[in-house]
Amino acid sequence: MAERWLQALRDHPFKPPLAMQADGLRVMPGLAERGFVPGRHFTDPEAGVRWGRRLAEDLLRWRIEAVGSWNCEMACHHRTECTTGPMAGAVVSGYGGEVMEELGPNMGIEDPGVALALSGEVDRLGMGAGWVPRVVAMLMEAYSAKEIGLAETGGLDLSWGNYEAVLELLHLTVQRRGLGALVARGLRETARALGIEHRAVHMKGIGFNDHEQRAAPMMLFQSQVASGAGPTWQSAISLVAGTSGSEPDLGLKGLDPHDLEGIADATFRSQCKKLWEDCLGVCYFATRGIAGILLMETEALQCATGQLLTPQDALLTGERLINLQRLVLLHLGFAAQDDFDIAPRLVEKIRSGPAAGIGLSLEELRSVRDQYYACLGWSTATGAPGRSVLERLGLDDLRIGRA
Repeated sequence: MAERWLQALRDHPFKPPLAMQADGLRVMPGLAERGFVPGRHFTDPEAGVRWGRRLAEDLLRWRIEAVGSWNCEMACHHRTECTTGPMAGAVVSGYGGEVMEELGPNMGIEDPGVALALSGEVDRLGMGAGWVPRVVAMLMEAYSAKEIGLAETGGLDLSWGNYEAVLELLHLTVQRRGLGALVARGLRETARALGIEHRAVHMKGIGFNDHEQRAAPMMLFQSQVASGAGPTWQSAISLVAGTSGSEPDLGLKGLDPHDLEGIADATFRSQCKKLWEDCLGVCYFATRGIAGILLMETEALQCATGQLLTPQDALLTGERLINLQRLVLLHLGFAAQDDFDIAPRLVEKIRSGPAAGIGLSLEELRSVRDQYYACLGWSTATGAPGRSVLERLGLDDLRIGRA
């Protein structure tokens, strides 16, 4: 069974294992050229493009070793020695790319080696890249706009690109000292305390997975609305970034970012598949876009546990999880209008760069949300699953999230 699955990966036209090696680094220049790398706190797309081009050059000079977990041929992580710029000699391990864009161009730091070193430090400190670094980028934007000054920063010069001040603030944050004590309270709390809420680029008050998500409206929608676990990807990444991706077992092809019609259906159907696969504990890169993968997954589960499921059972499991997550949210006080607790900047069209003109307006986000609810059989007024839906999924005996 394992050999069949592995061979399916090797035969895949877009992502065979060898093409994935150290992919967390090597994929970034291509993403930057398509507008997926943010610059200066999501205000300067061209900064992301410039950074990506410099990274492409540096990748030819750095000493990069692909790293994988046990028995993994993909090895999408890396161990890299930086040999360029002020951080020459630094050695960093990890996935890298998404962390580097947050610690590089989104802070106005255009030297990729500096971004690499900072990404290693953030990982060592146990920070998520979209959390504390997002707060720091917000502060840098406010500082450049003279909305805060040295009095508020405790003497730190938070000009764009000042990586030394960024490094110091990261350490102050984990130590809960000075400005770091405020940063440690989170994105929304820091913004409110300093009167700069209009600068906070957030989803539901917190940071989110990196990339310029406006460049792929399905990515923005699934992170902001469809995910039942806070801002995170719960459906198919393979569909969001253009027409080359696909999920053949679902009959889905990649979406044109200018076409908003298919977002709701593609999100719902691929979310069922993704949540089922999360329960299996398998790597998403080992499942996306592979014809026949649902049958292989259910057969693998049977080999391991003796439990016999069909691909249809697998997708039903995923749908059950979508509804369980929503019931828990309703129990905790979530309301349908909370779907739109999002930074105004994220519901503006991108103004320049490779993805200029792409994005979801608030009205478009609301329309796609209503279509998504219809796919699930949820109320647009309350966001709650209908009784017939819960009965079909075998969840009608649950009382959480219900009157």
